Parts: sequence; structure tokens; C-alpha cells
Amino acid sequence: MIATPLAERSLYSGSHAARQLVCLQLLRQLFDQGLLTIFIAPFAYLLILHILSPVTSRPRLWAWTGLLALEWVYHLGITLWFRRRERRVEEVPRWLTAKCISTILSSVALSAVGWLVFPPWDQFTYILMLFIFLSTATAVTAVAFSAFKRMLLLYNVISWLPFLLQLLFSTQSQAFLLGIGGLLYLTVTLIYGWGVHRIYHNGVMLQVTNAQLVADLSASKTELERALQRSEGLARRDELTGLYNRREMWVRLDTQLKLQQRLGQPFCFALLDLDFFKSINDQHGHLVGDEVLRTLAQLTQGCLRDIDFIARYGGEEFAVILPQTRLQEAEQSMERLRQHVAAHSLQVDGQSLRITVSIGLTQYRTGEPLNITLARADSALYQAKAAGRNQVICDFDVLQPR
Repeated sequence: MIATPLAERSLYSGSHAARQLVCLQLLRQLFDQGLLTIFIAPFAYLLILHILSPVTSRPRLWAWTGLLALEWVYHLGITLWFRRRERRVEEVPRWLTAKCISTILSSVALSAVGWLVFPPWDQFTYILMLFIFLSTATAVTAVAFSAFKRMLLLYNVISWLPFLLQLLFSTQSQAFLLGIGGLLYLTVTLIYGWGVHRIYHNGVMLQVTNAQLVADLSASKTELERALQRSEGLARRDELTGLYNRREMWVRLDTQLKLQQRLGQPFCFALLDLDFFKSINDQHGHLVGDEVLRTLAQLTQGCLRDIDFIARYGGEEFAVILPQTRLQEAEQSMERLRQHVAAHSLQVDGQSLRITVSIGLTQYRTGEPLNITLARADSALYQAKAAGRNQVICDFDVLQPR
């Protein structure tokens, strides 16, 4: 599992946060793998203490036991603390420091073998047992400490150095040869540990890289979905007034038609036309005309119910759908709207400008095509404009003029 050059460059040359995230993942592995050795270590310590008790003075054994106990308690404490706390990237330096202290304590406890409980030279069997104990202890922990090369080097060198010095400076050939073997074993352990470190590190790099790619893709997908929603919203909206456009009006009309067919709910349709809009553009300019259209859109929205629908039909015309409404109720609603618009004034070049609207209104009749309904509302609007503007005309007024 070797990282690709691209993944390696992306992390080694990446942000500080990414590198800290790699360290945090390696720390998790280090603490998780070290948990098992915490519970196994006491049995190994008790065994070697029992083996060495015939050839080592009790004060020295007790001193070594105290060092082992101190290291074990500290190691257990920071491991449990690490596992129970929320592990955040910002706390990586603190955890590294705590783990380094634990590593030093552990290696010093093991290295004390060379000074405190080293057997007499004529008890070579016990020396060999001590050699096996150190070899096993460092081999078991080598994999865990391989997550960080410096910790691996620190642990192994401090653990072995006093014992190896005792053997290498011994006048006995067997001890000297055992020291050479220990030195070779230490070298092999470090080489193996660095190889494991590379596998660990590259594996975590790939995990973090993949996680970052997934997060980036997820963010891109979310942004794309938002962009699509915005584009869909723009496709349904009139750019000038912010109201829905004619396309969305037909969608809503189709919905009302289905509700009427299924549930018998009545609905009305109205067309509003801004009176004398051409004169406003000619006298005050198109910018003022645009502002008048935006103002009219706001005024009409303020007079309608939440369930009502308004759209810009085209030019200075607006369409209104009034769900669950009969013609008489709709006529009252449109009359209130007309009066509200007529009572409003705009300030243009220091002058007050009043606007009015003409409204044609109809109610959908069961079974008829929607274009017939709209044609009837358009005829009512034409009648309102022909009758002098600034009024509401219903379709029954068109059929039977008052």
C-alpha cells in the first residue's frame, strides 16, 4: 500500500491542518495499539521479576518495580484520557508531548535493567533471559511506536543502551557476543520499524487524501445543487419584478385545474394592466417605468393572500390566480387591490406620480380549456380599459354589460 506521488505531494506540501490531521490519525493508531500492551505488560514484568529474584537484591528489584509501576500508571492514564476526550486537530502537539513523556518513562524503566537488576556475570542463563525479555518487549512495542520514527528511535535506543553497554564492555566472550547480537537486533528492529512507519504514514496519507476528496466532492455537489436551484428559480422568475413568470403561471394553472377536477375547488383568474404605462415611459424614461413596475409588483403582493399567486404576464400586464375562490369573492379582492394601488404615489423628480390598474376577472368553468378561461379574462380586461380604465370588470360584465 504505497502512496502515489500525487497523493504524497498533496499532503506533504498541503496545509498545516492536513498534516496535523495525519498526525492525529497516527496518534490514534499509536494509542489504540498501545492499549493491549498496557494490560499484557504487568504479567511480563511479574514474570521477569520472579525469574531474577534469586540473583538480584530485593532493594534493586523494588526500585525497578517502582519505575515500572510509575511508567505503567502514566501510560494507562494518558491512554484512557485520550480515548475519552474529543480528539481535535488543534490538540495534536499536546498529545504528542504526552506520548513522548510516556515513551521516555517506558524506555527508562526498561533501560534500568542494565543498572539495577543486571545478573552477576557467572549467571549467564539469567542474562540470556533478560536479553530475551528486552527483545520481546521492544519487538511488541516496535510496531506501535513505528507510527512516529522519533519515538521508535527514542524508545529502542534508551531501552537497549545500558544493557548493551554492559555486554559489550564485558570481559566474557559470551556476553560480548550477546552484546553484538543485541546491537544487530536493535538495528534490525529500527530498520523494520521505519519500514512499518512508511506503510503507516502512506496509509494514513491516502485515508486523509480520500477524505478530503470526498469532502471536496460533497461540497462541490452541494454548491452545484444550490446553483441548479438558483438557476431553476431564475427560470421561473421575472428578472425585473422578482415575480413568477408566465411559464410558472401555466404550471400553477395546471395544478389548480387538477384540484378543481378532483376536489371541485373553484378558482379565479385575473389580468391586471398598468394604465398609461407608455406615457410614463415617454415622460419620465424607462428607468422610472421599471421602478413603477417593481412598485406595482410589491403593492399587489401586499394585497393578496398567501395562497394567491401573481406573475408578470408580459410588459405591463400581471396575472393573478386566486385558489379556492368564487367570482364574487375574487371581485372584492381585486377591488381592494385596485384601490390600494390608486391610493399609492411615487416620488419622481420631486413630483408625486400616481398609478392605476385595470383588471379583468373570471372564474374557471368546469370542463373548459384553460386558454378559454384566459381569453375571457383578457376580454374583461379589454372592457375595463375601454370603459375608462382604473376599474375591475368580471366576465359576467363582458357577457352582460352593466
